[in-house]
Amino acid sequence: MKIAYIDYWTEGIHNFVPFDSELRKRGHETILLHLGSFYSFHLKEEVVKSIKCRDISFYSTKMIYKMLEREKPDIVITLNTTKILDRVITMSCRALKIKSIYLMHGIRDLGTANDQLVALMEQSYNSLLKKIKKAGKYFKIVIPNYLYTLAKYKPINIFNFRFLKVIYSYFKSPGKSFYFPEYRDELLNDLCLVYSANESKYYEKLGYSSQNITVVGNPKNDTLYDMIINNRFTADMLPERVQALIKAGKKYAVYLEESFPEQNNMGGYTAEIRDKFIMECAERLQKENLKLVVKLHPTTEEKSISTRHDNCLIEKNHLDALIYFSEFCICSLSTTINNSVLMNKPVLMPQGYSSTNLPTFFIDVGVSNCWKNSNDELNLTVDKDAREEYIKNYITVVTPDAVNKVIRAIGA
Repeated sequence: MKIAYIDYWTEGIHNFVPFDSELRKRGHETILLHLGSFYSFHLKEEVVKSIKCRDISFYSTKMIYKMLEREKPDIVITLNTTKILDRVITMSCRALKIKSIYLMHGIRDLGTANDQLVALMEQSYNSLLKKIKKAGKYFKIVIPNYLYTLAKYKPINIFNFRFLKVIYSYFKSPGKSFYFPEYRDELLNDLCLVYSANESKYYEKLGYSSQNITVVGNPKNDTLYDMIINNRFTADMLPERVQALIKAGKKYAVYLEESFPEQNNMGGYTAEIRDKFIMECAERLQKENLKLVVKLHPTTEEKSISTRHDNCLIEKNHLDALIYFSEFCICSLSTTINNSVLMNKPVLMPQGYSSTNLPTFFIDVGVSNCWKNSNDELNLTVDKDAREEYIKNYITVVTPDAVNKVIRAIGA
C-alpha cells in the first residue's frame, strides 16, 4: 500500500515517525505531503527524519485535490480535522476513493474548561484586523481549494450556496471553529484515532460515530514507556549544556514553553509577558539553587525570546530527557504535561501572567499545583490518587503498544 501523511508543514513529522519505519518494514510506501509553501519558503522535495517529503509546489499546483490525484495514495493520515483546508483534504479523499484517517496529535478536551478555552480562542482570533490580514491567503488559496474540491465532490453545495455558509461560519467564529466547527459532515474522516478514553468523547461531540473512533494511545509515548519501564535514561541524552549541569552536581527545573504568543497571544499571553515570566522564574529558582531550563515548543523560535539570564538555558529538543532529569516541571496547557505525569514529576502551573486567566484544568483534576506568584513557596507535592485517575481517563494506554494499535487500526 501507499500511505501518505498530510500536514501543513514538516515540523509535525515527529507524529508520524514512531510508526513510519514499521510501515516500511512491512513493505508499504510512505510519503509526507505538506502545504508549507502556502505560508513560507519550503523545498519542493526533501527527506526529513528518513521520510520523503513533498511540498504541494512539487506538483506545480496550489490545489490539494490535484496533489492527491497525482500521488494516488491508498491511505491518507492527517493530523487535523476542523479547518477549511481539512475539509478540502477529507472531501478530496472521498472523491478520489482514498481511505482517510485522522490521528490526534494533542489534547483537545479539557472537560469543564472547554467553554473557557473556546472563549480564549475567540478572543485571540476573532478580531477584524487579524481577519483582514488573513484575507489574502483565504482568497488566493483557501477558498479556491475549497470550491475546486466541492466541484469534484459535491457540486450541489456550490449551486445552493451552502459553501458561503461554511466560509462565513469560520469568519464569524474562528476560535469556536477551531474546536467545534459548523457543517461538520465535510470534515469527518473514515477513521478517528485518539490517545485516550476521554478524548473519544470530544470527537463524538465533533461528529465522529463511536464505531469509527479507536483509542490507540500516543505513538510518541511508546519509546517513553520503554525507557521508563527498563530504566534506560542516561545523562548523555541531555543537551550538552544540561549534561554539564548534571555532571557538576547541579539541579534544574524545566519550563515546558507553550507558544502562546505565536498563537495570536492566546489569553493575552504576549512575547513580552513570556520574557517577563522567564526572567522572574530564573531569578526565583536561583534562590532555590536551581537552574531554569526552557524547553521551547516546536513553533517557537529561540530568537523570539528576548530575555537572557545567567540562571536560564533555552533548549529546542530532548523533551523526555529534560523532564526525566528535572526536579519538577512548569506547564499550563501543553500535552507534554502527560510526559511529566508518567515520569512522576511535580508540575507547577504559573498564574497571573495572562491578561485573561488560562483554564486551570490540570490544577482542577489534581495533576498540577497552582503557582500564583513567583515568590510563593514551591508546592512540589504529588497527588497520587488524582494522577491515577487522570492516567486512566486522559492517557489510558500506558504500555508501548500505540504503534501496533495504529498499524492494526489502519489495516496495514
